[in-house]
Amino acid sequence: MMSGKVSLGGKPSQAATPTNKLLHSRGSATRLLLYMVISMTKHETKQSTYERDFFDWTQETAKAIAEGRWDDIDREALMDEVESLGNRDRREVNSRLVIILLHMLKKKYQPERAAKSWDFSIREQRRTLRRVLKDSPSLRAKLPEFLDDAYADARQDASYETALDISTFPEVCMWTVDEILG
Repeated sequence: MMSGKVSLGGKPSQAATPTNKLLHSRGSATRLLLYMVISMTKHETKQSTYERDFFDWTQETAKAIAEGRWDDIDREALMDEVESLGNRDRREVNSRLVIILLHMLKKKYQPERAAKSWDFSIREQRRTLRRVLKDSPSLRAKLPEFLDDAYADARQDASYETALDISTFPEVCMWTVDEILG
């Protein structure tokens, strides 16, 4: 079949291949059924490449995009991967916030146990968080909404790590986004 382009009515959109001849020699219901089977088979082939060898799928997809072969792209898999890229950055922001807040809580509620490693960790997490926000600036506007979940996790972790009752730590974060980012 030539590039997957088949017309369901009238003349074939490509040269008279055996598939096109078969599609146009039957009734419209048969043509529709054959078209659906061919389309599903094509999708399953793309899907199996995606599932079988992710790296190979990324290379094939990048090449198809570069060459403008849009019909050869598994749109569903590509959509999933693009969404997961955004989710990855969101998860990374949350993870960095949790670590920063955890060490800030430990420093505030156990200053006698403060270690240089806590300061180093805060500094490193802030540095990495700034890089992520530089690459994805739209995430900066979402920091206040991420903060509630990150603080709740940091509060639980601080209680566990310090052996202090969770009620020791305020239920609502006491720091602003700017103070957390340093």
